[in-house]
Amino acid sequence: MAFGLMAFGLMAFGAPLARAAEPTRGAAAKRPATEFAALPIVGADSDVGIGGGVIASLARVRPDLEPHLWRLEAVGMTTVKQVEGDWDVRYADLSLMLSLPHVIRDRLGLTLRASYTQETALSYYGMGNAAQVTGSRPEGDAYYAFDWTHPRAEATAEIQLGGSFELSTGASYTHNRITAPAQGQLAVDSQSPDAELRHLTELVPEHDVVTFSVGLNWDTRDDEVSPERGHYHSLRFDLSPSTGEQVPYRWMRTDLVLRQYVPLWPDRLVAAARLLGDALFGQPPFYELARFDSSFAVGGTRGMRGVPAPGYYGMLKLIANLELRARLFSLDLFDKDYDFGMVAFTDFGRVFADYGSLSELDGPGLGVKVSLGAGVRVRAGKSFVLRADVAASPGEGSTAAYLTAGHLF
Repeated sequence: MAFGLMAFGLMAFGAPLARAAEPTRGAAAKRPATEFAALPIVGADSDVGIGGGVIASLARVRPDLEPHLWRLEAVGMTTVKQVEGDWDVRYADLSLMLSLPHVIRDRLGLTLRASYTQETALSYYGMGNAAQVTGSRPEGDAYYAFDWTHPRAEATAEIQLGGSFELSTGASYTHNRITAPAQGQLAVDSQSPDAELRHLTELVPEHDVVTFSVGLNWDTRDDEVSPERGHYHSLRFDLSPSTGEQVPYRWMRTDLVLRQYVPLWPDRLVAAARLLGDALFGQPPFYELARFDSSFAVGGTRGMRGVPAPGYYGMLKLIANLELRARLFSLDLFDKDYDFGMVAFTDFGRVFADYGSLSELDGPGLGVKVSLGAGVRVRAGKSFVLRADVAASPGEGSTAAYLTAGHLF
């Protein structure tokens, strides 16, 4: 997504969120139809607080095409978090997406998306794997915070190559506005006497980023929503050129993600694993050093749970996630099938400030962050999974909770 919902929870009040895009049953399924749905969304995340909004979908469905001929989706949401007795807006997002999965039937799909996102009080405690709060300032002090507003427009094409392979390519344009304390941690590092640290944290308060992407996916999963067996591996390259003062950063990203699903007890118990590597080259904007695939990496609900997001900043990020997923029982409620289950998991993560020259920022030893946790899963129908997780990182002394949509991977 792009990560349009920013790791924030969705719950469609008893109905699968994607229901509007599914063909209707019975006689109506034999002819094309236009379907509309508007649903409230609610959720919680210890990083961005609690909140909600609304999602509206207009879709044209046909019985001979899955999942739809086209779909138009609009989302608006916001979150608030209590800080020192006051409720502060931490996240706000408006987006509009057009999905055209059959530009060439079963071969070429196109997705167009525009969004406006505002994130406040994001944390920056320093560069590298050893970054931490120092001195007398508390962890949530404004000294360590910055605000980030980033409207974005993007287009993505997906080409089916056959043999479980898919090629994806796209382009995006993002306007970024950064607001940070003039004497805060980010400003201090961006003016450091260390030339490499200044390079990594160079701060241009208002700038644009243009990115071109290409990726290759290999997908043998038996189910995209809640797989029990198979692989899903992806390799992606992002290239962002510099064209002058307004587009000042020139950089490249390489993402490699390996996922595997193994049934230990058919229909009851699944082992799932993910290995992720994110490498940056050139001079990326500093906020990209905490992210992979438009979400936070070592910290947050889509990367390493239990560590507060944005977490750690570095040019190289490595993450491993292991989950044991158990389906406990099923119920038929309101003419819909629900599966209830639990998950036990552990996450590992590490960042490297740079490729060797700033090793002192990463600290001695392996420096691997570890978190442990458990969660509840509710699958509604075939297209929606509710995820509620609690995770703790003993080494970091932190605990986090999340209510969101979909498995981690």
